[in-house]
Amino acid sequence: MPNPITEDDFWARTVETVEGCRLWTGAINTQSGHASVHRNGAVFSASHLALEFAGVEVPDGWAVDHLCHTHDWTCEAGASCLHRRCVNPDHLEPVPQGENERRARHRLRFCKRGHEFTPENTLAVSIKAEGRVAQGCRTCRREAAARHRAKKARA
Repeated sequence: MPNPITEDDFWARTVETVEGCRLWTGAINTQSGHASVHRNGAVFSASHLALEFAGVEVPDGWAVDHLCHTHDWTCEAGASCLHRRCVNPDHLEPVPQGENERRARHRLRFCKRGHEFTPENTLAVSIKAEGRVAQGCRTCRREAAARHRAKKARA
């Protein structure tokens, strides 16, 4: 029978970032990008285990919201999102699944500066290096162009 991962072993498999995230360096779910850990022959969410070690219960059917992700408007999300690997209990909050989904949708409704992505304010931005298209904010683009023109006029 496999030994359960100890708390010391768990934290030894993390590295701290300058933002305060503790990124899991162990197994990653290739589809979702979330940190996972093998324990007693089964696969568990590393964020759930981190909260367990911190004495925080995650009720059945609830999700763990990565607050570091929810508040980072620059993150593109997806399986490559490093926030999904964060196991810092201070960055994690157990929430009902519906609330977790609502927060995720909210992130996609606003740009990193808080402008709403409406049909009139959204543009498609090609990211050729990654071979994908992301949504951009027309208000941010107009404001950046105005700053550039003002800087050029002062020179």
